[in-house]
Amino acid sequence: MGFSAVALPYMSEPGGEINATKEEASWIASLAAITVPIGCLISGPILDRWGRKFGILFVNLPFFVGWLLIAVQPSLYRIYLGRALTGFGTGLASTPATIYFAEVATSSLRGFLISGTSIAISTGVLVVYILGYVLQVNS
Repeated sequence: MGFSAVALPYMSEPGGEINATKEEASWIASLAAITVPIGCLISGPILDRWGRKFGILFVNLPFFVGWLLIAVQPSLYRIYLGRALTGFGTGLASTPATIYFAEVATSSLRGFLISGTSIAISTGVLVVYILGYVLQVNS
């Protein structure tokens, strides 16, 4: 989710590989957030049909394909699709892990583990922001 905050300044540079306009940069930043609710809505039927464990494993597919599209020969439309897939994966990931933890954890650890998914997502975004600041590439 935090990828766009550190990547957009480099994608918007004149003469850069992507050279995104303000409108294109806005779409790059927004597509992940737009597709999160779709992933949340679809995760329920996936869990009901194939189970919690499969739901957790299935989450990796849109993330893998999305980051592959962004990383390998990036173009504007590949980045759009990659951001949409990673947002969709984030939505898919939110429900299965929480339900699985609630079902298998002991009552003493249940609250901590259930809140752990949100903590992990927030920590991941924070780490991306920190790394983006520390590893700045000076033009």
